[in-house]
Amino acid sequence: KKSKRSLGAYKIFYEEVRPKIVAAHPKFTIGEVREKVGEKWKKLSDAERKSY
Repeated sequence: KKSKRSLGAYKIFYEEVRPKIVAAHPKFTIGEVREKVGEKWKKLSDAERKSY
């Protein structure tokens, strides 16, 4: 059996932000959504990242 691992900070952020990006840009491809999430993640300060 595989043990359940906790999600990483970026993954938690991704799951929170992705639906908002998809709603705002419904024609984006999966790759474009990932790119946009990555841009938002990079703009976060260390303190903001720690909240995830």
